[in-house]
Amino acid sequence: MTLEELREAVQVGWTVRIIDHGYTADGRDKVAVEEVTANGLILRPRRPWASQGMKFFTMELSWDGDVEVEGMTLHCYYTPTGTTSRTWAGVRQLSKSFVFTPPKGC
Repeated sequence: MTLEELREAVQVGWTVRIIDHGYTADGRDKVAVEEVTANGLILRPRRPWASQGMKFFTMELSWDGDVEVEGMTLHCYYTPTGTTSRTWAGVRQLSKSFVFTPPKGC
């Protein structure tokens, strides 16, 4: 499946499994596709994300950027510019994967 085919297929009511490949707790199961926008999707998990005492109840997933599609999975990459204990400058790294599942009966 291509990126365009995945964009056309995913609709409100689908679920997403978010796999975080970094060292954070951003991964979630059974995340709902709440809205389809011109640039991507609004995702709502059952359990919100938290950072620095704040809660985030939705995530905006953009179709733009360094992404690859493998079947019904969207892989998002980033390339760090500086070196830290977890990165190598200029080396492309897998950040998150979004595994899409249509509602039953589709």
